[in-house]
Amino acid sequence: TSGYYFSGTHFEPALEEAGKALYDAVSANMRPVIIFMTDGDNWDGDCLETMSGLSQTHTDLECHCIFYNGIGWGRHLEAMSQAEGLASGSFRKAENFAALKEAFNSIALGFEYTK
Repeated sequence: TSGYYFSGTHFEPALEEAGKALYDAVSANMRPVIIFMTDGDNWDGDCLETMSGLSQTHTDLECHCIFYNGIGWGRHLEAMSQAEGLASGSFRKAENFAALKEAFNSIALGFEYTK
């Protein structure tokens, strides 16, 4: 993505793409949900302004964040999951594959399934 020329983890490009996908999903009468997983802490800030913008556009937005086997403790990711205006959110740390599977299962259990 333009503007990001060095290594490290950057959340903003992914959130830009999520915003586009949310627009398409809502247009198709789908529930607006972000599941954001990373193994690194963010180099471009806490992204709370971006999350606030997304939650203002999608008032029933959910954001579930998973910090997978990463270095650090995921403070920016945790802040994103608790951003003001979200309908709901969660933050989970997964230190191995079994914990990652459990994190996704736990998130999925919170969804209503309809046919």
